[in-house]
Amino acid sequence: MKRTEKNSNMRIQILRSRYLGKNEQGDVIETPEQMFRRVADAIAASESRYGVSGNEQKTIADKFYDLMVKGLFLPNSPTLMNAGRENEMLSACFVLSVEDSIDAIFDAVKYAALIQKAGGGTGFSFDRLRPTGDIVKSSGGKTSGPISFMKVFSEATSAIQQGAFRRGANMGMMSIEHPDILNFIHTKEDPTAFTNFNLSVIGWNDQLVRFYRQRKKAKPKPEHKQLTAILRRLGLSVTISQVRKASRQLGLSIASEESINGETIQRLIKYFYGGCQKGV
Repeated sequence: MKRTEKNSNMRIQILRSRYLGKNEQGDVIETPEQMFRRVADAIAASESRYGVSGNEQKTIADKFYDLMVKGLFLPNSPTLMNAGRENEMLSACFVLSVEDSIDAIFDAVKYAALIQKAGGGTGFSFDRLRPTGDIVKSSGGKTSGPISFMKVFSEATSAIQQGAFRRGANMGMMSIEHPDILNFIHTKEDPTAFTNFNLSVIGWNDQLVRFYRQRKKAKPKPEHKQLTAILRRLGLSVTISQVRKASRQLGLSIASEESINGETIQRLIKYFYGGCQKGV
């Protein structure tokens, strides 16, 4: 089969799976030409708001149709998917606010699911969420931190992919000044985690330089020194930075030397012997 034929078949397959109209049984009931006509007519119809007559709208629709059919211009995916249909969401990207309350967080999860079901992508800044271990005034407990709620967004995206036009996509952002920024950065070290998220660190150059210098000057904490010494006595060849990183990835709460216990040591031993230490 020639390359042009392969490309043509691939285009038709993508159109059938994502863009062309289907009936309740899931059968395709629209041709590519009909899709372009649907989109062109729907977009041109908006001209009526500005006093454009019906004949002029048809002229605009015909011009738009010709551009698409000839491959000279194509609108974004949500426009091809939704224009002229019941769900007329034509934008591709949305930024959703994630405020620091359970109600607000799960409202954002709901809105993200609805947007992704219609073929859009979503972006979130997790700066407003309290850091891991912060006190919850209403219950007296401690917060699980932004990363745990990012998992909720990720799982929701995975759950709706089956019925959506295409795979959902998220952009997660966090300021370099947030206390959980290192956990945020290291979440992608596990290739199976947050597979539907791109992550971006928010920070100006002077902030990045200041952060790097502070990290470089930071002295090892006594509890990490003690843990490293214990693990070395048990036969593990590890450094303080490796232990610090493993503790962070495991979510261990080690506030002082007194907080080190048998469970902490067992989890670290399992971490290093279980193959998780790759790349540490």
